[in-house]
Amino acid sequence: MQIELQHGEQVLAILRKHWLIFALEVAALGILFFVPFMLSALPVNIPLLSAGTATFFGALWMLFLLMRGFISWTNYYLDIWIVTNMRLVDVEQIALFNRKVSTLELEHIEDITVIVSGFLQSMIGYGTVSVQTAANMQEFHITNIQNPEEAKQTIYMAQRKAKHEDQQKIINPDSEHGAL
Repeated sequence: MQIELQHGEQVLAILRKHWLIFALEVAALGILFFVPFMLSALPVNIPLLSAGTATFFGALWMLFLLMRGFISWTNYYLDIWIVTNMRLVDVEQIALFNRKVSTLELEHIEDITVIVSGFLQSMIGYGTVSVQTAANMQEFHITNIQNPEEAKQTIYMAQRKAKHEDQQKIINPDSEHGAL
């Protein structure tokens, strides 16, 4: 995905979900992949189910799981937050051909919250970062993000720097044009 940067905009960080979330999905799909083999090993004889029909449905089941694995990887890889020196860009891959891109100017951020709940999130180091904006705007969430405290600090420092630069423009509006 190509995000067009504004004049003077620089990418500070690209944030994504923790790899463990994807690995757990793949592990669950891997276990389900072997269900037809386990069912074929059972000594049950179903009269209406021939060997060819069982093979067909087993192959269909495995194909479905492979497709689901590909969709899981696509969602993991393309669901990102991009932090720049001017804004946050939230790219949410909803489905295979369904993407939502939201942008938030750093000056509209009112609060950044990190939620790390549970033993696994605390031990592995992932959680949720929520960015609250002005009342008429939405709240940005990225769930299961790796290093949520570090992500919060990156956003916070970018916001502080952007506010400082805006204040400098107010104090000295001709500084961009080289006038003293």
